[in-house]
Amino acid sequence: MGVYSDLLAQARSIDTTGPSLGGDSRAVTAELVGLRDQLGGDVDYPALFDVIDAQQVIGTVTADDGTYTLTIDGVETGNINHDDDAEAIQTAVDTALAGDGYTAGDVAVSGGPIDAANVILDFVGGSFAGRPVDPVVITSSLTSGGDPSDDPSVTTEIAGQPVRPALAILNRLGVITGDSVPVYGTAGTLTAATTRASNPYYPDQNTIRALAREAAIAEGNADIETEILRVAGLSLDGR
Repeated sequence: MGVYSDLLAQARSIDTTGPSLGGDSRAVTAELVGLRDQLGGDVDYPALFDVIDAQQVIGTVTADDGTYTLTIDGVETGNINHDDDAEAIQTAVDTALAGDGYTAGDVAVSGGPIDAANVILDFVGGSFAGRPVDPVVITSSLTSGGDPSDDPSVTTEIAGQPVRPALAILNRLGVITGDSVPVYGTAGTLTAATTRASNPYYPDQNTIRALAREAAIAEGNADIETEILRVAGLSLDGR
């Protein structure tokens, strides 16, 4: 599906099928459909608004003995040896997650062993795909020369996100620029792309308000709505 189809299918606050609510719901839908057709149909997502799978990296540590475990989405693996390679770590992850609604490979492991190279976790399948993932928790009993090793670090290299149709449409219609889009679920500081005077496709204020509300609901952050309205020169209270 494209950005417009996804928005109309996923809408939580825009009534896309029933009678107009407050005088604008049906009008918003009609304008979106009209703008879609004028701008070349149901376009694909620009990269910043498309689904992104999360990636986390476990840093290398100095170790010559001992084990560690990974807790992923609240599920802890069995012990992983200091010199276990990616295949062995993958088995530990798959074994731990099996039976909790996950399937083998939902978390793809590469790199390692942890005492020689970073361990890379790609959250590519099942409920992990296209969403933010809490940092993996590591419980370590790794040692080096008989002394405890430093705790392995976990870095989120790529923050996962689902598709973002409301923001993608606001970008497509010239309300916000793509290079100012914040990390999924955060408001950041958006930048205006064009103004109504210079853009014949610039949506009316009811449509901007509806898309701003949709973005905030979808991403669980009310500040996103406020920021979109600020960029568009609209007040939060509708005046």
